[in-house]
Amino acid sequence: MLDTLTSLQRKLLMKLVCGCVWADLEVTPAEREHVGKLIVRLGLTPAEAAEVRGWLDAPPRTDDVDPMRVPVEHRQMLLATLREVATVDGHVCDEEAELIALLEQLLA
Repeated sequence: MLDTLTSLQRKLLMKLVCGCVWADLEVTPAEREHVGKLIVRLGLTPAEAAEVRGWLDAPPRTDDVDPMRVPVEHRQMLLATLREVATVDGHVCDEEAELIALLEQLLA
């Protein structure tokens, strides 16, 4: 389903993923690696990939991350992707769990 996303939808997805990664104020090597794999899976351009990697150094602005802009048909995929990235380092911190729970409520 990732291959059906538009460029803007891929960018929003990656902003939300990077925001989730930053929920505990720490980006682990495993999370960086996983985001790198998502960059490849999404087929991001070099410029898009560089922008996403920048969000691993400093989180995207929260004003730019509106989960309600995610199309209804992509919301479950987004939540699954966020759960996946939250568990990649072997530990889901309270902040990550709370963020995902909030998004599940908002996007239901």
